[in-house]
Amino acid sequence: MPIIFSAGLLTAATATAEQSMQGAWVIESSTWDCESIALSAPYPVKIYSTENFMYTYHDVSKPGETFVGAGSYNYDEGTMTETIMNHSNRELIGEVFSFEITKSEDGDTFSQTLAFPDGTLSEVWRRLD
Repeated sequence: MPIIFSAGLLTAATATAEQSMQGAWVIESSTWDCESIALSAPYPVKIYSTENFMYTYHDVSKPGETFVGAGSYNYDEGTMTETIMNHSNRELIGEVFSFEITKSEDGDTFSQTLAFPDGTLSEVWRRLD
């Protein structure tokens, strides 16, 4: 009997970990090479479902424009891998981005840092739902 109970706990814990990124998130802060980026409404949003994600963002070099990206993702033990399948910038379609995610203890915020050839983008996201 204890073996079945332990297996049930393991299954429940695994399901919770896999679903922990699911939901809607809004950006709380953003930096480029440690310099703060001014955020303005409408604020970027990121939505994770069970296997797919979509996000909006602003390019500081193109004020007033909002861009959209979407694709599939895999989240495993703090490492996020996102594959872009649709994007406002067609050059990004097919790109794969892998980065570490650090979640707050309560799961209401997470931070991510992405290294690009010309700089480093760091962001903090807050759960909306």
